[in-house]
Amino acid sequence: MLSKDGQQVLADWYHIPINPDVESKTLLTLKSVKSHAVDLDIDWVNENYDRVRKEWNRKINN
Repeated sequence: MLSKDGQQVLADWYHIPINPDVESKTLLTLKSVKSHAVDLDIDWVNENYDRVRKEWNRKINN
């Protein structure tokens, strides 16, 4: 996924590549979206994954 070929496959599906040598079909770039990025607290995700998933399913599937 991180090789140039892997990044090109993703870019061909309109994903934003992280490799600057890969051209994407989307006009979005890492630079243009970086200011909107949110830091991910992976420890919080690991600790709350089951609870959040159950709550989501309860709210969405009812």
